[in-house]
Amino acid sequence: MAVVDPFLAATRAAVAGEYEVLGELDHSEEGVRLYLARTRDSDSLILLKLDTAEAGEEFTLDVITALDASVPDIEAACPACQSVLRRWARFCHRCGLDVSGVGPLEGSSGRDELLAAVQEAAAGEYQILGEMPRAEGGGMVYFARDLATDKVVALRLQQAAGDEYELGVTRVLKNISQPAAAGGADAATPTVVLRQAGGAPPASRPRPAPPAAVQVGVAESAARPSIPPAVVVSGIVLVVVVLVVLLLAW
Repeated sequence: MAVVDPFLAATRAAVAGEYEVLGELDHSEEGVRLYLARTRDSDSLILLKLDTAEAGEEFTLDVITALDASVPDIEAACPACQSVLRRWARFCHRCGLDVSGVGPLEGSSGRDELLAAVQEAAAGEYQILGEMPRAEGGGMVYFARDLATDKVVALRLQQAAGDEYELGVTRVLKNISQPAAAGGADAATPTVVLRQAGGAPPASRPRPAPPAAVQVGVAESAARPSIPPAVVVSGIVLVVVVLVVLLLAW
């Protein structure tokens, strides 16, 4: 029986109606899992970030549409000065080189032309899965499957001599076709919840209202029977009459 990662299975079930989960890209020691997915309505690539170190019985999926410093990354060096590049940064923080590659022109036609150029340059070597922008702008990041190794790579499009383009491999990621972690067939399936649009977490259950303060003194006083004033006056008059009769008899 094939071993299935319970978190990957739960993630696929949680987003089945909106996204197609292609596989896991990263699994950090801190428990953050990163999944590459494709929207079902537009075929756009997104990332799903799952923090399995969260406390509780539910785990929340965050949808990431642009690559920034919050997205786990494999360490890479600047091709000019060999400095370590910051996570998905557009520019090298040391020499200022734009490491993002050729950026799309304004309008969707420019992106389509670049994507066609990427697919042409990758023919026979990579299967292009889609593209994602960097949060800082610049060239798109093209995710692809290496046909020789079955690993997912991140590519950038570079201007070569003349009007030709070439692909630069910027990241070599995990083998997307294999499970990220081994788990038994009877492993408990976690509960994964997709974070709502706009970054709002799933609605939490309302806390019950605290009980009203109990006024013990007032309650006890209200429970005691009250004596009408007329009865009190009649009692006093009766006592006076009895005393007068006793004095006269004496």
